[in-house]
Amino acid sequence: MIAFFSDLDNTLIFSYKHDIGKEKRCVEIYQGREVSYITERTYGLLKYAASRLLFVPVTTRTEEQYRRIDLGVGVPSYALVCNGGVLLINGQEDAGWYRESVEMTADCQDELWKAAEILERDENRSLEVRNIRNLFLFTKSRCPEESVDRLKEELDMNRMDVFRNGVKVYALPKSLNKGAALQRLREKVKPEQAIAAGDSAFDLPMLAEADVGIAPQILGKCCKPEGEIRLMELDRVFSERLLEFVISSFLYLETQLFRICLKGLLCSLGYRIVWFYCAEQKGRSLVVVLIIFKCFMGVFVGVTIFTAVHTGIIGADIAAFYTMAALPHAFMLQISEHDAVRFAQNIRRRTAGGMNPIRGKISVCSAGLNINPILLSNRAKSLCQCVYILPG
Repeated sequence: MIAFFSDLDNTLIFSYKHDIGKEKRCVEIYQGREVSYITERTYGLLKYAASRLLFVPVTTRTEEQYRRIDLGVGVPSYALVCNGGVLLINGQEDAGWYRESVEMTADCQDELWKAAEILERDENRSLEVRNIRNLFLFTKSRCPEESVDRLKEELDMNRMDVFRNGVKVYALPKSLNKGAALQRLREKVKPEQAIAAGDSAFDLPMLAEADVGIAPQILGKCCKPEGEIRLMELDRVFSERLLEFVISSFLYLETQLFRICLKGLLCSLGYRIVWFYCAEQKGRSLVVVLIIFKCFMGVFVGVTIFTAVHTGIIGADIAAFYTMAALPHAFMLQISEHDAVRFAQNIRRRTAGGMNPIRGKISVCSAGLNINPILLSNRAKSLCQCVYILPG
C-alpha cells in the first residue's frame, strides 16, 4: 500500500482569486459563496489516484474549515487537520490522537500565551487572535511581515515556529508540524511507501519526512527543502502536474498490469477461435503451439499480479478483480491434481473413441483448457500431453 499525503490549499484546491481556467468545479462553499475550486482534470486524476492509493489530506485548516471541502472522491480513510494535531478516521475525530498532540505541545503553552499577548498588542492585527484547540495561534495582519518579525524577536524560536501565508499569521510549537504527523500516522498505518505534496513552508517537514516529496519550483527558491523532493515548474496548474507525476510514477505497474490482462484476454479469445477451427479441420498439431503460448501468457500475467500485490502497488481487491477477469482466460486456473488426472483420462477416452472433445461437452472441455501443466505432477502432465497431441 502506498500512502499519498497531500496539502489542500494551493496544492489540490485553489481560491476563487486564482485563475485556474474555465474547466473547474466548486469544492467549498462558505456563507453561501463559492470560495474554492478544483480543475476538472485534477478531479479526474485525484479520483483515480484516491481509488488506488491511501489518500490522506493534510491541512492547517481547523476541522470545521476542512469539513466545508468536498473533493468528490468520498470521505478519506484518514485526514490530518490543525497542522496534524487532529486525526479524522473515516470522518470521525480520533480522541487519542488529539490527547497525544496536546501532550506533545504541553511544554510550549507558555510561549503560546506569550505569542497571544504580542499579537493582541499588534496594531497591524485585523482579526481577533484565535487559539486553535490549545495547539496553535492564528490571526490576520495588515502588515504580516512586521507581525512575524515581532513574534520572532520575542518568542523562543527553539521551541516555536512562526509562519505567514498571505495576510495570515501563525504561531505554533515546533513539535506540531506536518512531518511529525506523517511519521505518527505512518507508524499507525504502516504503508509501504509515503508520498507527500505541498506548496508552502508549512509543508517542508512533511516533504522531508516522506519517501518522495513533491512541490512547486517556487518553493525551492524561497526555502531550502530537505530530503528527496521533486520540484515542478508551474507551466500549468500545480495540482495537475502533481497528480500526473504520482500516477505515472507510482501507479505505472498497475496501468501496465491492466494492459497486460487485456492483451491476455484478447489473445485468449483469439486462441479459442483458432482452437475450434483447428479441431474442426483436424489440425491438432497447431494446438500444441497454442497451448504453450497460452500457458506462457498465464504465467506472465500471474507473476505480474503477484509482484504488484507483494510490492504494495495494488491491493488484494484489485488483484482479485484482475485475476477473475484475466487468469481463467490466460491458462492459470489452479485445480487439484486428482481432478486434473480425472479430466485428462476422460478426454483421452473420448478422443480414443473417435469423439471430438470440442463437439462433446463444451463446458467440460473449456474448463479443461485452463489446466496449467506447470502445477501438475509428471503423471498428470503426461496424461494432459497425451490429450493435446493425439492426432485428429
